[in-house]
Amino acid sequence: MERSKIIGVAKQVDGQPVIFSPPKERVLGRRVLEWSGHCGTYGQGGPGFFGLRLAATGVYPEEWLMLRLWGADDWLNINGRWLSANPKQYNDTNQPLYSNFHGASWDVFGPLVVGKKVSKFDVHERAFCVEIGDAKIGLTEDPASRPTYAGSKEPRVLSPGDDLRKAWIIAVKPWVRI
Repeated sequence: MERSKIIGVAKQVDGQPVIFSPPKERVLGRRVLEWSGHCGTYGQGGPGFFGLRLAATGVYPEEWLMLRLWGADDWLNINGRWLSANPKQYNDTNQPLYSNFHGASWDVFGPLVVGKKVSKFDVHERAFCVEIGDAKIGLTEDPASRPTYAGSKEPRVLSPGDDLRKAWIIAVKPWVRI
């Protein structure tokens, strides 16, 4: 059996419950304060969950919305461009919006979402679309829309039992333990 790409996490962070499969009402209309591709921890490093720090509202505290895929940045497509990829995959036709590799560091994605409000949070079993300002963040069923694994060159494909509706969580801190 193929291993799930969705990573299990603890049920609490700093004594506060982790909300699994958050309802869209909890996400829509919230302003993004920050983003990170380094959320989650196993104690000496992290799985690279994608996260958005959401502003507090009259109902909800400031909290992190996270996608629980290992190296999630490399799975995501923003307005037709990769969010992140291995430097060996950079080319003239698809330069990613974010890189944190030595000698190749930039962030074009942050200005697209920081300070903007989430206007769409549409999550299905095998695909999703999150809209923030003019940014359309997505993961489709088509593996051609994202970089392959850099080492093996294999496509990034969800495992048969993976359900993206269960891959999203909300936590008060970004270092949710796996």
